[in-house]
Amino acid sequence: TVSVTSTISAPPFHRVIPHHFDNMLLACQQLKLAGFRRIGLAMARDWDRRVNHRWSGGLAWQNQFGGTEPVTPLLDEGHGLSVAPDSFARWLAQERPDAVVMQLLTRDSEALDQVLRRLPAARRPKIVTVNWPNPGADGGIDQRAERIGVAAIALLAALLNRGERGVPELPNSTLIDGQWIPGKLGRRSPRQKRS
Repeated sequence: TVSVTSTISAPPFHRVIPHHFDNMLLACQQLKLAGFRRIGLAMARDWDRRVNHRWSGGLAWQNQFGGTEPVTPLLDEGHGLSVAPDSFARWLAQERPDAVVMQLLTRDSEALDQVLRRLPAARRPKIVTVNWPNPGADGGIDQRAERIGVAAIALLAALLNRGERGVPELPNSTLIDGQWIPGKLGRRSPRQKRS
């Protein structure tokens, strides 16, 4: 067995997964280069735990050492990938991020878009997904699912060739780097104010 997600915590199998931490750093770096200074993260607390805090850890590094203004992440109490629109609205009003990185689901886009449309245009953050492509996002990270699949099949074939079966004594993780996709993000206008 080879897992292609970090959300399976037991039993511990070999896995090929996106490099969540580096992908978050890449998104933050690209956002900073585009002039965004207040970078937020919005996701369900349950999902943050399932990915072993790799996205929130990347944002914590950005907040401490990345040269942008710290934004407290929204780790919503929901389960799965969804963020509740009311929590999102309260968080946006309090933190006022320029850009928000999230694991955006297509089915959530409409509800979250309604929250964004209620904000004045100058205070509306750009939405960056860690699951590109996504029609609700302005840009994001392509986690390269096809490369994850290729690497998982190669690992599985190697295990079969060596006769390795069952739960491994020492499971390994192969991390696949994502690719930044600017989409329609553009640059942050220096005239935008967080009033």
